[in-house]
Amino acid sequence: MDAGKVEMEGYINVVTSQTQFTVGTQAVQTTGSTVFENGASSDIAVGRKIEVEGPLAGGVLTATKVSFH
Repeated sequence: MDAGKVEMEGYINVVTSQTQFTVGTQAVQTTGSTVFENGASSDIAVGRKIEVEGPLAGGVLTATKVSFH
């Protein structure tokens, strides 16, 4: 599935690395230009509630913004 800008909120349930993780069933990738609110990439952990925004291509959401709740 490809989409323009996607916004989703949920809990991190798999962390592959500090730049790759899964929210629900959605794979998420962060980059050097991802903006983090109320936290940092080092705060990515299983069980954290986050909101992610960015384009969806090839089944992966490339986060332009990650907000920790």
